[in-house]
Amino acid sequence: MSENLVLFSHGKESGPWGTKIQRMATVARDMGASVDSIDYRGVDDPFQRAEKLLRIVDSLEVSPILIGSSMGGFISTWVATQRDVRGVFVLAPAYNMQGYPELGIPSSPLEIVHGWHDEVVPVGQCVRFAAAAKAPLHILDGGHRLKENSADIALLLRSFLGKVFR
Repeated sequence: MSENLVLFSHGKESGPWGTKIQRMATVARDMGASVDSIDYRGVDDPFQRAEKLLRIVDSLEVSPILIGSSMGGFISTWVATQRDVRGVFVLAPAYNMQGYPELGIPSSPLEIVHGWHDEVVPVGQCVRFAAAAKAPLHILDGGHRLKENSADIALLLRSFLGKVFR
C-alpha cells in the first residue's frame, strides 16, 4: 500500500464509485496514491457512517487523506476531529444540518468546495465553517452535486494532494 492513501466517502443518495469519485480517484492514482471508497449504501444515519469510517481508519497502518461529498464530507470532517489524518478535501459538505452533531475544527489541512446554487446545503453554512476553520473555500458556479464542475474539482484536488503529499 502506498504511504499516500485516499479514502472516499460518498453522499447519502449516491454510491461508492459514482462518476465524481471515479474522476477524483483517477487524479489521486495519477499522483501515486492508493485509493478506496467506503460503501455506505443502506446506512442513512451519519453517526453509523462515522463509526464505520472510524473503524476503517483505526485499522490502517498509514494516516489517510479523507475525501467526502455531502454527508460524506461531514463524516470525513468529523472523523478528522477524532483521528490523525493527513488531510480532508470535501465537496458540498453537510455542515450544520439538522440532526447532525456540532463539528469541531480538524487539525489537519482542510479544503472545501461548494456550489453557489446548492439546493441541499446552503452555501452560507460552508462559508461560516470555512471562516471558523480558516480553511480554503472554493465556491463554484454549480449545484449540490457539482456535476458541471468536475474539471475544476480535479484541478483543486490535484493542488490539494500536491500540498498534502509533500
